[in-house]
Amino acid sequence: MQTHELTYFSARGQVATALAVAVVIVLNNQRIPFIEIIKYPGFYVSVAFSWLFAWMIIHFIAWFSRSIDRFPRWNRSHDVRFFMQIGGGVVLPCLAAIALAFGFLQGFGRDFMASGYLTHEFPIICLLIVIMNLTYLVLHYRNEADRLAEELNDSTVSLRKAVIRGDIWKRRALVLRQKLEIAGNDAAGISRRLSEAESVLAALETELLASKDELGNLPEKPKLHGVLEMQGALGMEKVPFSKIRYLEYDNRKVWAYTTKSPRSLIASLLTLQEALPDYWFFRIRRTIIINRMYIVNGPGIKRKRGLEVTIRLAENTTKTFTLHRKNAAAYLEWFSMPHE
Repeated sequence: MQTHELTYFSARGQVATALAVAVVIVLNNQRIPFIEIIKYPGFYVSVAFSWLFAWMIIHFIAWFSRSIDRFPRWNRSHDVRFFMQIGGGVVLPCLAAIALAFGFLQGFGRDFMASGYLTHEFPIICLLIVIMNLTYLVLHYRNEADRLAEELNDSTVSLRKAVIRGDIWKRRALVLRQKLEIAGNDAAGISRRLSEAESVLAALETELLASKDELGNLPEKPKLHGVLEMQGALGMEKVPFSKIRYLEYDNRKVWAYTTKSPRSLIASLLTLQEALPDYWFFRIRRTIIINRMYIVNGPGIKRKRGLEVTIRLAENTTKTFTLHRKNAAAYLEWFSMPHE
């Protein structure tokens, strides 16, 4: 017999049960009315001690029951579990009850044998211990019955699925055998089709070779060559045309914007424009020249004020320029200009 983790009484339930038992123990065999008893401070001391004592016993029984659950060899059969529960859950708490009561009474200077503890309080405590252990045993056995029922149900479902899978694979095997018989009877047709496929492949290879020759005669994609000598952070640098996103004239200098920091050159934008290839660069404003390579929205987006042309700067970064309507026709003509 195996077992798994059980959820026994909660901590709050243990505290409440211990309090009820403590009150019963203190009021047992009392001839004084309850209204008079609660006026004595000793009543509350006795209730507190009895509550602590009862809680310790209840907590120990819960801990002991969980400890037994974690050891399979103590749950091999119902008999072994029963004797383990009675031996550890009943005998040990009863001995502890005697020892704690003896210490408590001796601490207050009372004679243990003459106190009547063994004839009045102790039987109630033993009854509580037996009831608690029997309750845990019932919970344990019920849990085991539920677990065995679940295992049986899972085994039944698995067996049923295995039978269904066996039937499915049997039908698939029959279908596969039929397909193999059809394929064996049609071997000559398959061979003929393979020959036809080889002929089609040979014709495709001939067409691919011819297409490759035609593609070799196509003009190459236009490339941008040339450099500008401009002032950088460490001196004069050669900035390739292909790296320039756009040029801007500001404060008597022409600034070239690339993916790095801008470079500058003391010159007029008109003079610099004459040195740039017309196909690649266009003066979109009086102070701005853009590079065709980095235009991301083609001929631009038409707005009320004119065209919006967007330039790609670095990764995920763009800059948009607005082209006046009177210059839109010249820009569109330049953008559609073929490369010579």
